[in-house]
Amino acid sequence: AHDRAAMARGSSPGDQVLCHLCQEALTSGHEPRHLHGFRFHQPCHAAVRCHRRQVRTKKGELALHAVDRSMGEDADAWRELVVPLIKDEHGNRDRSSFPPAASPPAPDDDDIEDFTGHMEVRDLLKLNRRRFKVFRRRWDDAASSEASAEFDALMDEQQREYCLPGEERVGVPDIERVRDISGWRKASKRPR
Repeated sequence: AHDRAAMARGSSPGDQVLCHLCQEALTSGHEPRHLHGFRFHQPCHAAVRCHRRQVRTKKGELALHAVDRSMGEDADAWRELVVPLIKDEHGNRDRSSFPPAASPPAPDDDDIEDFTGHMEVRDLLKLNRRRFKVFRRRWDDAASSEASAEFDALMDEQQREYCLPGEERVGVPDIERVRDISGWRKASKRPR
């Protein structure tokens, strides 16, 4: 009979320490990684971490706790989910374990048209006091004291909208640009 606690720690009856995920022997030359009392090879540990991130992102913390419990209580089912995430010798994971990426439906040729045009771009720079003073000196040859007074007036006018905790900032319009654009887009429906 196997000692359940020893098996949970990644050990086998012959005192050979096994990786909890791949069930292969942990070699003495490589330090095993540990998680919740289980031992793993480094690539297996990375696969477990990947699986835990997927679960936490998609289903939340409660589901993650259930996965952590299944690591010991239903290890075979847990392994089926995690083994495909072990990276191969090229650093790739089995993509079948990831959810399929949503792809947009292929449009009909009648639904696509070429277009060219211009787009006006108006950027807003968010500058702290030092950068604002440099900006004003560079573009308007403003003195430091003049730029500092203007910074304070702008900050009051903008009601500190662009300030961060511990950093006062103002929004300053950048040079306007016109950008040429071209490409394909979905054709607009024309009345018949």
